[in-house]
Amino acid sequence: MKIRGSKSIAPKVLSNGVRPLVATHGGSVFLQIGVLVTAVIGGVSLVSSSVFASLDATAINNSPQAINTHTLELSLANNGQGFTDILNKIIPGDIVNRYVTLNQVGSADGSALTLRAADGNTSDLTNSNNTSSRGLQVAVDECVGGAWTPATGVCTGGVESSLFAYKPFNTIGDLASAGTALSVSSLTSGTSLFLRISIKYEGTESSTNAVLPANTIQGQAAAVTWSFRENQVTAAAPSNA
Repeated sequence: MKIRGSKSIAPKVLSNGVRPLVATHGGSVFLQIGVLVTAVIGGVSLVSSSVFASLDATAINNSPQAINTHTLELSLANNGQGFTDILNKIIPGDIVNRYVTLNQVGSADGSALTLRAADGNTSDLTNSNNTSSRGLQVAVDECVGGAWTPATGVCTGGVESSLFAYKPFNTIGDLASAGTALSVSSLTSGTSLFLRISIKYEGTESSTNAVLPANTIQGQAAAVTWSFRENQVTAAAPSNA
């Protein structure tokens, strides 16, 4: 490069390998030197990195642990004349017995058995007009240690136990309620309960000139759903066995 009023100056390569840049301005000479800086500590260049190394360890059981659960199940079956048999054309004073068997078919024991009942027709036999002297009354008995003979109503080979005496149908409790408690002999897995549901029709009414009174219980038709429900037993304390 020519410098005005002087001879050419050839840039010299410095000992660190950097070639200075020579510039002129108004007869003056300027050296522009680019410097590359590398930080060195202990002879090792420091290079930023987002990758990190780590260690981990795992222990597993070689044989899978088996875990099994119980089932809580009830089945309902007619015993002779059961819930599938119609109570047809009953009159006040009639008592009709129906016999059913509750089977504890699950592997778990049950507890706190209750009965609920609902009339799909919401008739005057069972609605809020149902009292102890009007409409349907219900009682439930168990044959403990034996089984009911439906033809005779006898608890054969066992002892009768009253679960509750006659009460108005609407006081049993509907399907969404807590229901009526049944203190039965056993809810152990594999056992059966032999129950008698007694239905009594109560009422006193008078008709005049073939006209029935208002809110009559005559000529009514109920469609009853009976529901037996149990809970599980209390969970066991923590086991170390």
